[in-house]
Amino acid sequence: MASDRWHIGSCTKTFTAVLWACLVERGQAEWDMPLVEALADLGSDIHGDWADQTVDSVLWHHAGISANLSSHQMDQAWEDSRPLDVQRTDAARRALWARPDEPGQFRYSNLGYIVVGAAIDRLAGTTFEQALDAHVLAPLGIETAGFGPPGEVWGHPARFRLGGLGLLAGPPADPSDPRSDNPAVLSAAGTMHITMADWAKFVRVFLLGGSDLLNEAAVDRLLLTPHDGRYGMAMGWRGIGSLPGVGYAMQGSNTMWSATALLDDRRRRAVLVACNDGRNRVLNSSARLAATLLTGSQ
Repeated sequence: MASDRWHIGSCTKTFTAVLWACLVERGQAEWDMPLVEALADLGSDIHGDWADQTVDSVLWHHAGISANLSSHQMDQAWEDSRPLDVQRTDAARRALWARPDEPGQFRYSNLGYIVVGAAIDRLAGTTFEQALDAHVLAPLGIETAGFGPPGEVWGHPARFRLGGLGLLAGPPADPSDPRSDNPAVLSAAGTMHITMADWAKFVRVFLLGGSDLLNEAAVDRLLLTPHDGRYGMAMGWRGIGSLPGVGYAMQGSNTMWSATALLDDRRRRAVLVACNDGRNRVLNSSARLAATLLTGSQ
């Protein structure tokens, strides 16, 4: 049904990046803002070697932050009932107390976006979730976005996992089970659900040069890939140079859902695909379907 909400996993990162851009335009944040300035209250808990890293480098996955919470930290996070801004502060403190690991190199990092969420908690004067609603969702008329597994359509994990490969479709995951999604502290990194119509309202920002939400220069910065685009990602999106007609892609999965969004190379059209099956083959198939719909290829 059109009213069904779909979990979009790491496609949430693009919402977080857009929120950061909104704070910049409101004068509450800055492009290239040093991490130590955005999280100034952490003081000596931040290792001195983070001085050269910025929020932008975190959004680009180039700051040297570890990829994820550890397995032990994930288990703790599922049981943690403290306010999410408090949880994000603790996660940021743990991530930044040691020196960065190979800063300047691309390393996809969910933990990095938790750190950005912690910075937003401070600079927006409210929580990340409240700021996202006030500055991104409400202005775009988006009313169906939320966090965690949606209730009306249940996700499906793989029945068996062999390394990183999921084999066979597993049983539906009860959304009342906290482990039917990543821990809530990952909200800025990838726990959003939304209807397709509302997701389209958001993606339309990138087709219209910012629409009424952002100016065109901000949108261009969000889509910029560092190092001349040779490797890595833009802020939430990945530039695609190898597939004719496709300009940018984002994908997300919490291992129970798969989501793909594509923009054409002229940023005139977009395609969104979501499925309540998180297996790798389904995620890959959703990308192929989206590309076929976008380019008209057979």
